[in-house]
Amino acid sequence: MQFKWLLICLCLYACKKKTEPEVVTTKDQFDIFLVAGQSNTLNGAGIVPGIDSFSGGIFQLGRHDGNDFRILEAIEPLEHWDKRPGKIGFGLTFAKLYKDSFPGNNRKVLLIPCGKGSSGFISNEWNKGDYLYEDAVKRINWVIANYPGSELRALLWHQGEHDVGNPDYQERLDRMVKDIRSDIQGWKPPQIFIAGGLVPYWARQDSLRVKQQESIRLLVNRIPFTGFADPEFPFFISKPDNASDQIHYDANGQRELGKRYFSEYTRLRK
Repeated sequence: MQFKWLLICLCLYACKKKTEPEVVTTKDQFDIFLVAGQSNTLNGAGIVPGIDSFSGGIFQLGRHDGNDFRILEAIEPLEHWDKRPGKIGFGLTFAKLYKDSFPGNNRKVLLIPCGKGSSGFISNEWNKGDYLYEDAVKRINWVIANYPGSELRALLWHQGEHDVGNPDYQERLDRMVKDIRSDIQGWKPPQIFIAGGLVPYWARQDSLRVKQQESIRLLVNRIPFTGFADPEFPFFISKPDNASDQIHYDANGQRELGKRYFSEYTRLRK
């Protein structure tokens, strides 16, 4: 009987480890990537444990359940402001590609998840001085201060849906890029900032959404060392039923988006 209970406890522990990130005690140097914006940083339905699982050497800065400002394994769902069971974003796919592409790099990868659904400039959340903006800057600077030698490699941004129709959106986006580049301690050039495009099916249904997509796309022409993760090239990112949850990418779309963020990162890094 005791042996039976031991097996049950071991099974429960193994299951827990697969779904809950472990706290990691380390003083390693990190290559840091901030993942920030609104719900398309985190809301892709259709998580697949074998694909979206923890990969060695990739970590995240915790936020929830007593783990605020603690280094954790990067297990989906990541520790964004919104943590949605069964949902993923593009961050972990990007991180895996980054780690696999630089095998000689012994540094670990650290994601800092800062996405929050329905957040924007118009609602005073992502401008300098707003709480989401200041939280993101604080977290990056905290890691840099507490893990000497760690460096922010890029800021991965996905936001815009909430601000459709905001006449000041382009100006505020550009200002935020410039502000955050100044506010992060020791961010070495090139200060790579990559913005992702809105879901094509949703964006093309309204002229204001089309305009918003262009404002994001043309960021690369307005500010140096910025990129655009294009959801329309080399093919449209879509879902089996585009009319279902039109505004969000599904998990497959998020994985593809992660590849396109990484493609832009490698282009800008060169």
